[in-house]
Amino acid sequence: MFNMGVLFQEWKTAIDLEGTNSSQSLLILTAKVGYSPTISSSASYPIKAIQQHLNWVQVVASDYIKPLWSNLMGEGGLSANKLVLGLSFYGYAWTLENPMDNDINKPVEGLTYGEIKNYIERNGPDVHVRYNSNYMVNYWTKGTIWIGFDDVAAVRAKVYYAKEKKLQVSYKRLFGSGR
Repeated sequence: MFNMGVLFQEWKTAIDLEGTNSSQSLLILTAKVGYSPTISSSASYPIKAIQQHLNWVQVVASDYIKPLWSNLMGEGGLSANKLVLGLSFYGYAWTLENPMDNDINKPVEGLTYGEIKNYIERNGPDVHVRYNSNYMVNYWTKGTIWIGFDDVAAVRAKVYYAKEKKLQVSYKRLFGSGR
């Protein structure tokens, strides 16, 4: 990870030099990094170098079953205005071991948002969508099936959170990504 910090420093120096020596617009330097609450601090990203040399960093944490905002890289000293919050436009269908134990945190299988909406429509009045404000996610269960997804209200809540924390916002689709 030390070498990654050196790489960021060298890239930023080259970008600044190019901006000074050309008539081109100044480039920005960003990174998309993985995050895991199980990675030890000795293997963590060079946050000081990221803070000094990158314009933004997107922490890929959208696919974690139980994301904890307090565990993001911001706790290690990275300014909130450097973080990009990713919003996912897909959900997960989970097979529950016990239909009575239908809370968050089970094995997953991905579905697109359209597939989730079609599934809900096909099951009609049996669908009782619930909203979990801690995770800002919608979910519903039927038998052993648990489906979690973001609707318009959940995305609004996440965008509001991002604005409040001065984060950047991007989105992710199941079969590709965008900004």
